[in-house]
Amino acid sequence: MADRLWCFIAAAVLMASPAVAQQAPASSPSVGGPAGNGVAAAYYQFLLGRHYESDGDVDRAITAHRAAEKLDPASAEIRAELAALFARQSRLNDAGVEARAALAIDPLNREANRVLGSIAAASLEDGRRGTSPAVEEAIGYLERARRGGLDEDASLDITLARLYTRAGQNDKAIGVLTSLVQREPIGEAYLLLAEAHQAAGHPDLAARALEAGADDNPRLLASLGELYERQQQWDKAADAYGRAVALTPHLTDLKMRWASALLNQPGDESSMRAQGVLKDVVATQPTNDRAFYLLAQAQRRSHDYDAAEASAKRVVALDPKGLWGPFALAQVYEDQRLYKQVVETLKPAVADWQPSGDMPARQGLIVLTHLGFAQMQLGQHTDAIATFERARALSPSDSTYDLYLTQAYLGARRYDDALKVVGPLRARRPSDPRVAQLQARVLAAAGKRDQAVAVLRDTVKNNPDVTAAYLSLADVLAEASRTDEALKVLEDASARFPDDVSVPFQRGALYERAKDYDRAERSFRDVLARDPLHAPALNYLGYMFADRGEHLDEAVDLIERALKIDPGNGSYLDSLGWAYFKQKKLDRAEQALAGAADQLPANSVVQDHFGDVLSARGKPREAVQAWERALAGDMESLDRSVVERKIRGAQEHGAR
Repeated sequence: MADRLWCFIAAAVLMASPAVAQQAPASSPSVGGPAGNGVAAAYYQFLLGRHYESDGDVDRAITAHRAAEKLDPASAEIRAELAALFARQSRLNDAGVEARAALAIDPLNREANRVLGSIAAASLEDGRRGTSPAVEEAIGYLERARRGGLDEDASLDITLARLYTRAGQNDKAIGVLTSLVQREPIGEAYLLLAEAHQAAGHPDLAARALEAGADDNPRLLASLGELYERQQQWDKAADAYGRAVALTPHLTDLKMRWASALLNQPGDESSMRAQGVLKDVVATQPTNDRAFYLLAQAQRRSHDYDAAEASAKRVVALDPKGLWGPFALAQVYEDQRLYKQVVETLKPAVADWQPSGDMPARQGLIVLTHLGFAQMQLGQHTDAIATFERARALSPSDSTYDLYLTQAYLGARRYDDALKVVGPLRARRPSDPRVAQLQARVLAAAGKRDQAVAVLRDTVKNNPDVTAAYLSLADVLAEASRTDEALKVLEDASARFPDDVSVPFQRGALYERAKDYDRAERSFRDVLARDPLHAPALNYLGYMFADRGEHLDEAVDLIERALKIDPGNGSYLDSLGWAYFKQKKLDRAEQALAGAADQLPANSVVQDHFGDVLSARGKPREAVQAWERALAGDMESLDRSVVERKIRGAQEHGAR
């Protein structure tokens, strides 16, 4: 039928000049055309219809096309043209009728297939994946509508590629889109090409597709950043967002994404860059609480705690009923191990909180988790139990809170309750080594060491590649005075994990508890030879020297090195204060131990050390208070009778 069109097109064009067209009355569409009802007259009306449409006179255009249909009822092109006109006017039912009439004459008519394919594609529900008869029908129409070669319709190709991707025919989508971007560098085509590559399991090719078109296209750069975020390639994500911001510096959302990507990178430089971006945002948007939240995170990363605290308090002020502000503030305190302030900040924030659309359960669960662990650090185990029970009730399918609740019961010495939680959890997760280790800890604490050993031997057998399982078994054996068995377990672990410094560290701790100090020292020095920045080994060796009153200068040096790696660690402050005490540097000892005692109020050894220093400083009343806290604490590695004797001695000398 196309041959008929082009045979008479020249004559029709001559008759369809604007001057002639303007003379033709709308009520007589055939008047002014060639004499008779032949093909030439039909195509005159065909072109006249196009002319009217271009002038915006749609009604006269439709009338002309109807006249053309009557003059040449065997023409698929005329019906397809009218179908396209109806489609452009959003008269989709009429468009479908005309397109199907065209296909009844010529099933391969490209325009009619294009119209029906576009209508079918538009009727599909957005966002759904998977094929269906409707999707396959739309694909079939559009495939028949493609012309082939360099003059393909870009919009048709984009629609077809979307359908291919939706139907899981990613290779076909990639083929269509690759050809399209070679002809026309259309931003949407690059986005779809990246989506198809991603769906096909080729994220590297998806990134390459976006990079190819992203140089001056902020939308593509933003999509590239999102792609790298999903791959956790934060440096590349930050670069993409930074380039997008350079092109559109007014878009706050892009700046926030940029800052977030920077914060996910290690190092002070990325943190400082994030601060610069976020300070620019809050300068122009002083009520942007999300920007202040991220700024607090960046300032924490730089250890600028005063600034981080101020930013977090700004979040609280902007959203006084929200949870993210208190959480940001609590994180600042956590970094400084100020657990009292953590509890004082988070406890009222969640006191009346209930999950809602504005504050979903996820937010509250995060806050409750941090609150519970801060309460445990302070020895507030009853409060921690209540906190984790609440979290567990809010998320009954998340066994993480069973683990946390068990730990809180363990800290409160409620071993039966702990076993009631961890036992069923172990039954549900018999192959999880973490659950097994926790169950063993509870059993050992409850005096059921043989059962604990049996659990851990089974765990090692079933998890031979988990270092922690060996270490836990060795620890429980050592606590049961089965030192030789514990050393044998560590020998097996050392053979299996020769590069894991946690094994010689555990060996050193075992020797120290067995009072084999020479071997303990060799083990710790072995760790430090392999990892000079192993803070626990630095602290343990330093404390061992201090507690024995030997190598005190080296002890101080070792512990100070540990504190440089982990500033503010309460256990390390206790070690340092004890080393200073042994050096008779009582002012320094009091300062260090005051920090440790404030941070770890339930640690009996820390409170006992602080009491000894206060007593030596001539502060018997304060010393008695510290010793009483020691007796009320965890009582680990502490002789009650010795502490009680010190309290009586201080009281006899006027503490009360």
